Amino acid sequence: MEERKLDARESMELISRMIQNTRNRLENHAGRPFLVWGYTTVGIALLNYWFNIAGCHPAWCFTWFLIPIIGCLLMRLFPDKKPTEPRTEIDRIVGKVWLVSSLSLIPIFLFSLFHGLSYRHSLFELITLVMATATATTGMIVRSKIYIVAGLTCMALFQSSSLYTTIS
Repeated sequence: MEERKLDARESMELISRMIQNTRNRLENHAGRPFLVWGYTTVGIALLNYWFNIAGCHPAWCFTWFLIPIIGCLLMRLFPDKKPTEPRTEIDRIVGKVWLVSSLSLIPIFLFSLFHGLSYRHSLFELITLVMATATATTGMIVRSKIYIVAGLTCMALFQSSSLYTTIS
């Protein structure tokens, strides 16, 4: 296949088309992962909250490690239909944002694990901050207001939660 030089207008049209394709793919195919991982995180957060108010042993914080186990299991049990349209460069970038965000949770978990259980209350806020940042970044890449607003709202909730924890 012969490559040809694109002028500025054609380049902008190509980039706009790639962004639109990614946005359509997110609207049609991304709901399931957001729901699976979101509900899993909320479920584990509620479980941790219940353990906290019930006065259980401090090792209850290790239930946070169930998030990737349950999330991966649910993603395997309920596979997505394979999209028929080809993946764009924007799709690859969004995938890398989520990969880096997910991998950044590993040091947070390890820090909590090896530096005592006194950090266990901060885990929820840190998980929320990392996932909110990835959601807002995804929204900014694909120009989706709902993802931007959801991510920024969660970041604000992180701030208010950390301020509440600091004051009390």
